Amino acid sequence: QIALAVIFFCHTIRSRTSVFSTGTMLFVVRTFLPLSGAIERPTALQNYKNYRRLIFFYKKPLARIAVHIKKSIFTKTFSKTLTLQNNMKKINAKTLCTSVLLCTSVIFCACDKETKIEPQNYGEKLACVYEPKPFSIGLDKQVYFSQGNLQYQASTNIWRFAENQYDIIGNDNENISSSYSGWIDLFGWATSGWNSGAKTYMPYSTDSCSLNYNPGEASEYDFDLTGDKLFCDWGAYNKISNGGNTANTWRTLTKDEWAYILTERPRCTELFSAGKIGGMNGLILLPDEWIQPESIPFIADTTLWEANDYTFAEWAEMEANGAVFLPAAGLREGTSTQQSAWNEGLYWSSSASTEERAWHLHFYQLGTVCWDHPRAIGHSVRLVQDVSPSTN
Repeated sequence: QIALAVIFFCHTIRSRTSVFSTGTMLFVVRTFLPLSGAIERPTALQNYKNYRRLIFFYKKPLARIAVHIKKSIFTKTFSKTLTLQNNMKKINAKTLCTSVLLCTSVIFCACDKETKIEPQNYGEKLACVYEPKPFSIGLDKQVYFSQGNLQYQASTNIWRFAENQYDIIGNDNENISSSYSGWIDLFGWATSGWNSGAKTYMPYSTDSCSLNYNPGEASEYDFDLTGDKLFCDWGAYNKISNGGNTANTWRTLTKDEWAYILTERPRCTELFSAGKIGGMNGLILLPDEWIQPESIPFIADTTLWEANDYTFAEWAEMEANGAVFLPAAGLREGTSTQQSAWNEGLYWSSSASTEERAWHLHFYQLGTVCWDHPRAIGHSVRLVQDVSPSTN
């Protein structure tokens, strides 16, 4: 009863205000039910991960069942308790289907306290088989994403893409220096290494003053990494050793282009979601002409990492069809990294905001947004390559 009450409360709010997504509703249930003592958190999550496959393969017949239930049992049961009689018609059958399955898993969990959850076996890492596919970033404009996040080695001045899409450097970013022989992947804004006139422009910079990352006079704060400031962009100025090894081949997305991918391109809400690859949290982006592997489910537009929890082998099938994964690599302030248990990702755009701030893509377990941030804070960089008509 507790499970159903929380679920239908979230549905009611969602139908009236559009605040709650399915993923947010699941997050609320996952958070508050264990506090009530009704279920144990790991058991509930494991059951949800099992039932999500039923949603994927049997969503049409389950939707019909959900409609029948909506008209009968739940209307009678909760009309007095939650005053949902007048709101039932507004509840989406597909979303209700998710609730029915989650309730079932919760009931099983409450009845089976001795269920033990085995750690997820993700298998062995596989060689990257990412096949770039076009992503629309505007009308008649498309890009390919690189195979992984940008990385830099100061001792050799070499740039490269991560070997796999889910690879991050993590806490080793704290070793950042001009002579460090390891790799880093969290950069201050516009730190391509090109002398732009800014006081701070090297990729190993740890200067905490964001004004120092601004070339020229303060009045020029609104420049983007284009035009005469193009070489401030990491991909424009540098040769990427495993990305063609030619300068001016890659670039950073603008704020508007990030937003277009997530909110404006056709079927946009069906083509991104939170996920987990080999235990690494992150954001999954699917190309415009996405073909879903038959044996692998995908739950779109959710903020629940566990909703799309893939083994390395499963992800190999996804990325072979062009799926992109942005790992939640956290951020760096000076020489201190803050991964927040790898529960948030921050990716620079090429768009300036104020004389001290620039726009970035920010995703975490409550949503995905474009925000501005101080330029001195180290963020991840995922470069793209423009699709020309001849290569599309």
